[in-house]
Amino acid sequence: MNKSPRLALLLPALLASTAAQALSATAPQLASRAPHGDPTYGPCGFPKLSSNGQFIAFSCASDDLLAGDTNERYDVFLLNRRTSVLQRVSLNAANTEQRNHADVGFPSTDGSQVVFLGQGMFHPDVRGDENPNGDATVANVFLRNLTVPSTEMLSRGADGGGNPGGRTALLQAANLRRQEVLFSSSGNFLASAPQILNDAQLFARSWRTGQIELISARPDGQISQRSAGNASWSGDGRFVVFQSNAADLTHDNPLEHRQLFLRDRLAGTTQRLTRPWNGGEFPTGSIFYGKPSLSHDGRYIVFMAGLVDGITPDDNPGVSDIYLFDRHTRTTQLVTRSRDNVASDGWAYSPDISNDGRVVAYFSRATNMLPGISSTPAVYVEDRLTGELIAVSSTLAPPFGNFVPQIDLSEDGRKLAFSWQADDTADPSLRRRYLIYVVDLNGLEPPASRAAAVPSTSPRALLVIASLLAAVSLCVLAERRRGGRLARRQSDG
Repeated sequence: MNKSPRLALLLPALLASTAAQALSATAPQLASRAPHGDPTYGPCGFPKLSSNGQFIAFSCASDDLLAGDTNERYDVFLLNRRTSVLQRVSLNAANTEQRNHADVGFPSTDGSQVVFLGQGMFHPDVRGDENPNGDATVANVFLRNLTVPSTEMLSRGADGGGNPGGRTALLQAANLRRQEVLFSSSGNFLASAPQILNDAQLFARSWRTGQIELISARPDGQISQRSAGNASWSGDGRFVVFQSNAADLTHDNPLEHRQLFLRDRLAGTTQRLTRPWNGGEFPTGSIFYGKPSLSHDGRYIVFMAGLVDGITPDDNPGVSDIYLFDRHTRTTQLVTRSRDNVASDGWAYSPDISNDGRVVAYFSRATNMLPGISSTPAVYVEDRLTGELIAVSSTLAPPFGNFVPQIDLSEDGRKLAFSWQADDTADPSLRRRYLIYVVDLNGLEPPASRAAAVPSTSPRALLVIASLLAAVSLCVLAERRRGGRLARRQSDG
C-alpha cells in the first residue's frame, strides 16, 4: 500500500500549525470609560499593567469616571479588566479625595496595592511649602492599599521621617513584589538632616526594611555632581538603567554628553551603555533618550535615542530610533527596521520589552514599516522569536498632530496598554480625546521562565521552518519511491 498520501497530509498540517502561531492582536479595548460605557472626556495617560495584565492603572483628569470625583485634578484609577470594576487610587491617608494632582501608578499583580505619584498632603508626613490656593508644590511617592484601605508615604528619608528638605521625589519605577521604589530627587535622602543637592539624583528605597540606596553613585559611593533621571529597572531588581551627562559616574564620558548608564546594584558598579558603533565619541552633546525598558534579568535593554546617529551602522540619520542592547554580547542592534529589512523612515518613541526579551513594542511615525503598506503613525509589536511585526493600533483613527502615546507591556508580553489621541473621526466621542486602550496579543508561546532570554531572530526562525518543510518533502519523496518499488515487485511476481 502506498503511504505517500498519508504523509502528504503532514505538509498542510505543518503550515496550519505555523499559521496558528502567527502574532496577532485583538482590536483595541477602551479602558478609560465612564460607568455608562462611553469614553471618558479625559485627558488620560500613564497606563501601567499588572504583571498578568488583569489590572491597569492610569491617570485621568476627568470627573465622569466615578461618582464623587469633585477635586478637579488628575487622579490615578485602577481598572480590573476581568470584572470591569474601577476604583480611585489617589485618596489620602484619611481616605478622602485630595485637591492635588496624581499621575503615574504601578499596580500589584492581585490589584490590592498601587504605588503612585502625588502632589500635596496625601499623608500627614509630607513636608514642603504650599502655594496660596492650597496646592502643594512638592510631589511624593505613596502606596495605596485598596484592601484596608490606607495610604502610606514611601519617599522617606534615612531616618524614616518625611521627605528630607521637602523636595519633589519623582517616581521612576516600583516593584511591589520586592517592596521597592525608584525615584529621583534634589533632596538628599541619605542625610538625616534636610540637605538640598545641586542636581536630582536617583534613589531606591525598600518600604519593607526602610533601607535607602543611592543609584547615581560615583565609583567611591558618593553623590554625582550631575543630574540623573529617566530610569527603569529589571524585574529582578538588580539592574537600573538611567540617563545622565555626568563624567564622574564612570571614567569614559569625558565630554559630558548625555548617555545611558547601567547600575548593577549587586556589584555596586556603573557602566556606560551608549557609544558609537565605530568607536570614539558622539559629535554632539544634544542627545536625548526616552525612558528605557529592561527584560527581567537585565540582559536586554530597549531604548530610544534622538538627535544622534551612529549608535549602529544602519540607523536612520535625522530621526529617533529604537535600539536593543544585549548585555551578554555587549552589542547594540537597531529595532526599528521595516520587514523589508531597511531602517524605518520616521521617528520612533516609547519602547517597552517583555520579561523574557521576546516581545518589543514601540510607537513609530515611519511609513515603510510593513511591506506594501504606506503606514500611518502606529503602535507596533515585534515578536523577536519569529521576526513578525504587527500594528496594533491600525483600527483606530491616526493620532492627532504630534501626539506620542505612552506604552506599557505586561511582564509576559501578552497584554499591551497605550494612550491614544485620535484625529478627526466619524465618532465624536473619540475625537481628539486622550484615552487608554488595551490589546491582547496572541500567537506567543508561554515564556519558559522569567530569566529565559530569547535571542532568536527572524532568519533563524525561517531556516527552521524551511528545514521542517524540506524534511516533510523528503519523506513524501521516499514513500513514493518505496511505493514504486513495491508496485514493480508485484508486477514482476
